[in-house]
Amino acid sequence: MEALAFVCLVKYGIWAVGMNIFLMIDQGSIMLTSLMLLTSHGLMAVEAILYAPFYRFQMRHFMIAAVWILHNDMIDYLFGQMPIYMGLERFLPVIGYVTFWLSIAVLALVYQKVLKKDRLKLDLFEPYSRK
Repeated sequence: MEALAFVCLVKYGIWAVGMNIFLMIDQGSIMLTSLMLLTSHGLMAVEAILYAPFYRFQMRHFMIAAVWILHNDMIDYLFGQMPIYMGLERFLPVIGYVTFWLSIAVLALVYQKVLKKDRLKLDLFEPYSRK
């Protein structure tokens, strides 16, 4: 669950920020709803990254999360199940393409922050563990 949570929090946090910025640029106006979504989802991604030193999952958990998130992209953009931002429908092929590469970038970030051997690790209970 940690692996899936980390991947999804970062990916969908960044995705929502990008989509709301894109929507406001396309509409030529600043929308209060978009600003609220931009802030809440941006902080969602930041929260996940801040907790990265505490995550303890293995490669198999990461692979399940990777399959899940890439499968979700396929379902969304090949079968039309993605969230629709009214007015941006004409950009769906580009949005789908960018979303796929966002997923790849987030997976690389998650690998770097959790699975790479020389990463920063924080464990609150490690100093008190018995030998």
